[in-house]
Amino acid sequence: MAKLNKGHPTPVKKGLPTPKEIHLSLVRFSFKYLELGHEKFCLPDTIQKEAYLLTLFDKLKQISTMKFPDFRQAGKALRSHAIDWGKTSEPDGYAQLNEQMQQCEPWQFSLAREELGRVHGLLLDDVFYVVWVDHEHKLYNGRAH
Repeated sequence: MAKLNKGHPTPVKKGLPTPKEIHLSLVRFSFKYLELGHEKFCLPDTIQKEAYLLTLFDKLKQISTMKFPDFRQAGKALRSHAIDWGKTSEPDGYAQLNEQMQQCEPWQFSLAREELGRVHGLLLDDVFYVVWVDHEHKLYNGRAH
């Protein structure tokens, strides 16, 4: 029989996480800072846009089932890693964001294949804030010299 919490009428289950505990440990996405109109980092404007969006949402769905530490350590499996602005075409990083958000860790992950590019954003707690969709992989391939 389950024990009762002192002062609480609900039983405490040992060993089983609650649905809330399960979801709090998973990667969540926010689109609060998404820049769809960015000149360089935007959705493809081609006939393949529908297929691209399906791939994008499939990857977001896949990652949203991962625990946050597993996502951070996925490395080669997702081609995910922190962004080193000094090695990119955008040395000022997310300059359009407020100072507090610029202090968050910039991160990226791959959609599937090299030709589908990357999704760039910020990591804060267990939330990935999507900022740019880089379907042509211009952040690194188009870097300034």
